[in-house]
Amino acid sequence: MKPVSHGVRPPLSTTIDSMSDASGIKLVTFIVLIMSAYSYLRSDPSPAIFGCALSNQTRGKALALTLMPTVIAWLTIFILSMTENAAFIDIIFEAISALGTVGLSRGLTGELSDAGGLVIIFLMFIGRLGPLTIAYSLASPRQKKIKYPSSTLPVG
Repeated sequence: MKPVSHGVRPPLSTTIDSMSDASGIKLVTFIVLIMSAYSYLRSDPSPAIFGCALSNQTRGKALALTLMPTVIAWLTIFILSMTENAAFIDIIFEAISALGTVGLSRGLTGELSDAGGLVIIFLMFIGRLGPLTIAYSLASPRQKKIKYPSSTLPVG
């Protein structure tokens, strides 16, 4: 294994920041996904970019940043296709536009039902904060305020 020099490094090797911008992914996140898939196909346990190994945490974060908005978009499209009587392409456009906080519409926004409007509002909120931010706030470990005494129970 070749040691990493402390000279001038390419920008990707100093830090890999794959935080999402408006439910999109940065180029670095995409590269991490491609390199992870490539290393998996080669049976290489540790992918590297510019001589720096990618940690499992970085690879997992890149996967989550890509998978979460995709799942959210598909769920929203499914819900909107059940609640709205509109062309499927219009529903897809509205959902992706709301998640990406783009502000574009194909004229469906004004014709949405109350349920569809709430779904779009929720989707815009998720898109603005970022899906990973919401996931971290919901899934972050919290310390319990109560500690229960331990006990040995007779089992079997």
